[in-house]
Order: sequence, then C-alpha cells, then structure tokens
Amino acid sequence: MAARLAVRATESNASVQVDGVAFSHGETLPAGKHVVRVTRHGFLPWQREVHLQAGRSTELEASLVPTDETRGEYESRAGARRTWALAAAGAGVALGAATFAVYLWNHNRFGDWEEEHDALDEAYENSRGEDLGKLDRRQAENNELLDSIHTADTVTVLLGLTGGVLAATGAVLHFTGPDPKRYPVAAAVGSGSAWATGTLRF
Repeated sequence: MAARLAVRATESNASVQVDGVAFSHGETLPAGKHVVRVTRHGFLPWQREVHLQAGRSTELEASLVPTDETRGEYESRAGARRTWALAAAGAGVALGAATFAVYLWNHNRFGDWEEEHDALDEAYENSRGEDLGKLDRRQAENNELLDSIHTADTVTVLLGLTGGVLAATGAVLHFTGPDPKRYPVAAAVGSGSAWATGTLRF
C-alpha cells in the first residue's frame, strides 16, 4: 500500500526532493524508508530520512537555516527598515507635540483678539467721532492679528496631518517589515530541525 507525504518548508520557493527525485507536496509514495532533501539558494540544505507507513499520512516541516551571508543581508535590510520606521514614528510624535504647542499659542492669541475686538466695538460706540484715527490704527493691528491667527491655524492643520502621516508610516513600516531577529545566530549550529506526525489516511 502507498503512503502519503507532505513536506512544508519554513521558506517559500524551496525545492523538495525525495530519493533524489523532485517531489510535490502531498504526493503518495511506496511505504518504507525515503530520504527527503529540501534546498533553497542562500540556505543550508535540509535532509532527513523518514519511514512511511502504509495507509498513513506523514507530515514533515523543514526548518531551513540561512547561510551567514544570507543572514547578514537579511538583518541589514530588516535593520534599515526598522530604523526608518522608528525615525518616521519619532518625527510624527515630535510634529504632534509641535502641533499641540502651536495650537495652544494660537488659541491664546485668539483670546487676545477677541478681547481687543470687544474693546474696539465699545470704544467706537462711545467715541462720538473723537480719536477715530487711534481707534482705526488699533483696528488695523487687530485685523493683522486675526490674519496671522488664520495663517497659524493652517500651519497647525498641516503640522498635524504631516505628523499623523509620519506616525502611521512608521507603524506600517514597523509592523509589516521583516523581523531582524527572525534568524537567531544559534540556529546556525546544525542543519535545521524537523517534526513528523503520522495520521490515518482515508
């Protein structure tokens, strides 16, 4: 009777051979001993001898270990991405703090404008045509302050949006990027590990 063998490699695009012949995941083989070999460029070859029982299904997981060169290149890329992620997130937080500071400063200026606006309204009502030149100058200065407040509001919005984008970019780079510690140095000792389980095949 035949047996079924499933081989899963920890790395994508790995080549699997059984007894020196290309093998596809889940194929059936004659019961008995077989040599399973898994290879991929940049990784140490993984090889195991497995005994297949008739009428049963066996699963193997091939843990491929990268070469020193592959590990170094991977960690370099992952570390660079993590650095960019931290830099973007840090810049986003800094801009967020700056946005809040500008908002508080501008809010206080708006309070000053409101006080002067109310004072000028009252002064115009009670001036009876006197000292209008002085009041007009105060009004012009208060109008300039309001224009400056509006400009600062725009800057605050732009700072907030930019800070949000940077923080979000940093988060995306961090959580979607490769893990710099994916390949522990200790894993380089030996040729990998595997587990095998047998289940009834119906």
